[in-house]
Amino acid sequence: MTTTHGSPEAFAWCDRALTEQVLANLVSNALKYSPAGQPVRITTAQEEGQAVCRVADGGPGIPSAEQARLFERFFRGSNAAGTDGIGLGLNIARHLARIQQGDLEVRSAPGEGSVFILRLPAANQEEWPDVTA
Repeated sequence: MTTTHGSPEAFAWCDRALTEQVLANLVSNALKYSPAGQPVRITTAQEEGQAVCRVADGGPGIPSAEQARLFERFFRGSNAAGTDGIGLGLNIARHLARIQQGDLEVRSAPGEGSVFILRLPAANQEEWPDVTA
């Protein structure tokens, strides 16, 4: 697994526990669907007022016809056969992102792997509350 931080200012206004749950799901899926030896890449950046985290895998990719349904409850893509899961993880992850005023999306192509993109409202370091008092 490799990580890259594209911007040292990629801070987000978010609930830590909810965001950890979203990222745990994305990383778990990336590891589950990537062949052995294929790296999982995690990158962070600040883009247009958002803190963005991308989780990219080297898996089989997701057919474009299935991508629109990927976040539906109990939906499992055709390439998920024989892999553990019931089709709730991405639905819950997107819901957790959206209740934090963010979103979760996918970019994928068969044979090229998938990139899941978590977007959350960006926080400016100067706006952090003083918790030392």
